[in-house]
Amino acid sequence: MMILYAAYEVVKDGMLKLLGEVPEKETIAQLKKICSDVLCENNSLHHIHIHRYGNHVELTFHLRLPGDTTLDYAHLVVSRIEERVNNELGMEATIHCEPHK
Repeated sequence: MMILYAAYEVVKDGMLKLLGEVPEKETIAQLKKICSDVLCENNSLHHIHIHRYGNHVELTFHLRLPGDTTLDYAHLVVSRIEERVNNELGMEATIHCEPHK
C-alpha cells in the first residue's frame, strides 16, 4: 500500500503541472491589470491556468471581448497581451477569446 500511495503522489504532482495549476492571487491580479491596460474597457478573464513543461511555463486563459469585436482587433489585443505577459510575468500566454454576452 505504501508503494502505491508513494507512486500516486509522484504521478499526481507531475500530472497537475501538465494539466494546469491555478496561479497565485498576485499573478491573477497582474494579469487582470495587463488586460485592463491593453483593452481600456471592462473585460472578463476566467479559466486561468499555469502549465509547466520542464523550463517552459505557459499561462492559459479565456478572455471575453464584446460580441461585435472584429477579428483584426481581437488579434491585436491578444498579441499585445501575450507580449506583456511574456515581458512582465516571464510566461508564454495562450489566450482563448470568447464573445461577451
